[in-house]
Amino acid sequence: MRIRNQARLTVANARSLFQSERNPMSLVSWVAKQNSGKREQEKLLWLDQIDGAVLSAWRSDWKGAPLTLRNRWSRVVSFFNWFFRTGKISKHPCTGLRNFRAEEGTTIPFSAAQFERLLSAVDGLNVPNNVDRQTRDGWRLRLRGLVLVMRWLGLAIGDAVSLKRRELVYDDETNHWCVDTDRKKTGNPVYVPLPPEVYEELVRLPPERGSHPEYFFCNPYNDINSETARWERRLRDLFAVANLQDELGRPIRCHSHKLRNTFAAMALSSGVPLEHVSKALGHDSIKTTEKSYAKWIRDRQVLVVNSLAASWTRQRNLVNIEAGRKKKAASATAS
Repeated sequence: MRIRNQARLTVANARSLFQSERNPMSLVSWVAKQNSGKREQEKLLWLDQIDGAVLSAWRSDWKGAPLTLRNRWSRVVSFFNWFFRTGKISKHPCTGLRNFRAEEGTTIPFSAAQFERLLSAVDGLNVPNNVDRQTRDGWRLRLRGLVLVMRWLGLAIGDAVSLKRRELVYDDETNHWCVDTDRKKTGNPVYVPLPPEVYEELVRLPPERGSHPEYFFCNPYNDINSETARWERRLRDLFAVANLQDELGRPIRCHSHKLRNTFAAMALSSGVPLEHVSKALGHDSIKTTEKSYAKWIRDRQVLVVNSLAASWTRQRNLVNIEAGRKKKAASATAS
């Protein structure tokens, strides 16, 4: 007996039954598009009609970076895992389909010039129509403040958006203003100093109407995911206006996490120990930091350069020794 005749589990209502914020929502709209113009008996209506061929056709329309596609497919597999484990479908439709290949290699930060261009682009960004009139004047200042916080503190966007004013503390021993917070993703503590000029801009940020005085950027009465998504959209608009390019004039791919990457890469390039950067980023392990930012570790770069430079004399001596051996062998042959 087909399971669908018992549970009547359609593709549309399966999404609501799967209690997760990471369900593959676009599968519903894709199926609806495929059903357009088909007869009733030919339509994809039931979840147990979804098989490997259907999923393969669906994901062939996906666009994005390899790592993004790989993570998205992992969420799709988790989506169907739930229905398979609970017995709502008898066969797992993802069986036999491989995940996308993606190498999590070295991340590329913004250069100093690119970051300055990004900040300059804030003034040329149009204020969205849904921003309250009474707080429109401070809209660009708040966006600029968020960019500076993510760049100089290395916070992920969710951590930056939910930053509280009481988490800004003065360290008497170092005479620096620091941010003392916890990462939302891992719960690990983060304690990072703030440059004086960034501190001055941050404390002078005008509040947004409806925001809470305890926070710099968000309204805690709203869902934090919604608040993060709102600022993500603002940053995407900023990246579009900035139109950043590399040294060859090619457009570079921009995303909010690139600001966090810039914090880590610039700190490592300036000689900050890997362990300290890992603590500032709130990583669970120093290996996580090393995996993404090994290229930028200045101490290792210096060791490699000095080691190779010191070998030049030995390499030249080897060439001379080899030439002498050949000359001696030729002389012996001639005699």
